[in-house]
Amino acid sequence: MNFPSVACLLFLSAASPHATETQPEAQASARPAISGKTGTTSFTTALPPFALRCAWLWPFRKDSDKRQGAAPGPQPAIQGKTWEACMAEAREKLGQGGGYACTGKALDNFIRAFSRDEQEGLRLQPGKARPSFCSSAVYGALLLALELWNSGRGKNGLDGNAWQTLAPRKAPDGTGAWGCANANGPGLAVLIHKLGAGHSFTEWEKARSGDIMKLWWTEAVGAKERGHLTIYLSQTENSLTFWSSNQSNPGGTPGYGTKTIPKSTVKHVLFTRITRPEAFANAPHIGTDPWLGSLLKKNATMEETLRRCGLTPSPSTKTIQP
Repeated sequence: MNFPSVACLLFLSAASPHATETQPEAQASARPAISGKTGTTSFTTALPPFALRCAWLWPFRKDSDKRQGAAPGPQPAIQGKTWEACMAEAREKLGQGGGYACTGKALDNFIRAFSRDEQEGLRLQPGKARPSFCSSAVYGALLLALELWNSGRGKNGLDGNAWQTLAPRKAPDGTGAWGCANANGPGLAVLIHKLGAGHSFTEWEKARSGDIMKLWWTEAVGAKERGHLTIYLSQTENSLTFWSSNQSNPGGTPGYGTKTIPKSTVKHVLFTRITRPEAFANAPHIGTDPWLGSLLKKNATMEETLRRCGLTPSPSTKTIQP
């Protein structure tokens, strides 16, 4: 990062070392070519799909549906889909494979895959967002899910300014929504915390499908880290299954895909759950996070990392182990 030109710095700011996918593939110390992360059935669920599209207009909608962020649980989408369902559909839209690369071209393709629609908001053409890297995959899935969740909300949804701010662009780590999401360390978790869109945690037993999950293959957090930004799917006592853009997938095809690894390869883990998608409307106020930007050149302790995500770790906490 010692290039004299600011333009070079911006060009290089794309995918952090967390793009390295598995510990055996993370031994090289060189930075990638681009740098950076039950109850009763409700009345509405019994209705046919065409009626669900208008359910948000009905005056007898439950009060709990009208409150924003009243409890840290999944928020219903107006089409009757949960946020988890929107995330699952977003992953399906991105498809499989497509190649894995931490290059300027991969970043350029990711940026060009998005377009603005004055009526509909941000639109992603998944076929153009290839090859991909882990932070582009997770952020792309997040924006696709947000688009699905937001569809049909009209004036009650995200406005054009919010969508414009959320769109990926060439920006230094820690600057704007994409610059935060793509930074080293807990970049996307910090962004979601600052937006008020969800919360983070480290307990494996609390994780559920659709949570964002940052993995570290080594103890280092920051400039020397080796990790992976993913979407959590499931786990067993000894294994972990996630979705992301991976250097290798079952069948040997790199890029978008689902992968299962031994838990023993994970040194640190951080889960982030989105509970208030509507809070992404706050994106224009994100600004710059100097701490995330500093992780290009320095390391951070896990204690500091968790505090930046809104957590209060025990002073004795040194690692987050499975």
